[in-house]
Amino acid sequence: MILKDIKKLIIKLCILISPILIWIFILIQIDPFNYFNYSNIISKETEYKTARKLNSILYNTLSFKILQLKIL
Repeated sequence: MILKDIKKLIIKLCILISPILIWIFILIQIDPFNYFNYSNIISKETEYKTARKLNSILYNTLSFKILQLKIL
């Protein structure tokens, strides 16, 4: 009885968490501000055009941080 309830709970938790995990995966893959510096699905030119228009301070700060790490 208890084992059956635990199985139901785990299944419901997986169903609840799966959209959140999918959203995080998509966010990391697209990454418009290049925050994670992981994926190159979007070209640097497109990131430059769109992300800079949305929030230029964040884009410039993150690009400076990445360049600074590459120099060191």
